[in-house]
Amino acid sequence: MAAICALPFLLYYADKTRKIFKHLAIMDEAVSQAGKRLLRQGIVFALLFLITASIVGYAVGNSGRETQQMITDINLQVSLANRIGDQRKSAEKIVPAQIAMYDKLETDVRAYSSVCKKLQGEWTVYDGKYPASHKTTETSLHDVNIEVKRADLLLKQIQVARQLRSINDADQQWVGWKNDMQPLLDEENALD
Repeated sequence: MAAICALPFLLYYADKTRKIFKHLAIMDEAVSQAGKRLLRQGIVFALLFLITASIVGYAVGNSGRETQQMITDINLQVSLANRIGDQRKSAEKIVPAQIAMYDKLETDVRAYSSVCKKLQGEWTVYDGKYPASHKTTETSLHDVNIEVKRADLLLKQIQVARQLRSINDADQQWVGWKNDMQPLLDEENALD
């Protein structure tokens, strides 16, 4: 935008200089040749200035959009993680209540899984663009990889809860919980 705003001034001074050299060229042919050369160089400089400014402006704008999207995704991840954690903590520690809690979690868990996978890609791109921040980025990428695994385990837990819900006998539900759900919960706990 700055380059476009500067363009009229550049053109004005180029035209003014051309007129001066045209006036002087009447007196001397060498001045005429120098004026033409200076005008060509001025046009080349102006074009290079506009192209460079456009490229830099695009890169800065693109980087800013990527950074803002990443911040938005991180905030969404934190918000979803808090909601999921709150629902899990608030459910009674009995199998029927836990099964009911998993029914309520599915929408948030699917959104959480999606945003974590998106952040995986964003952190990978960020790491490639800013190698000086590799240590910090590596930690963030490691953390988001763990959260992708957690989301996958939560989705499996939701499937198991759905299967357990169809069992009417409380004793059979408990056996199913121990056999099918508890290994997934143990695997999730091992992530921490």
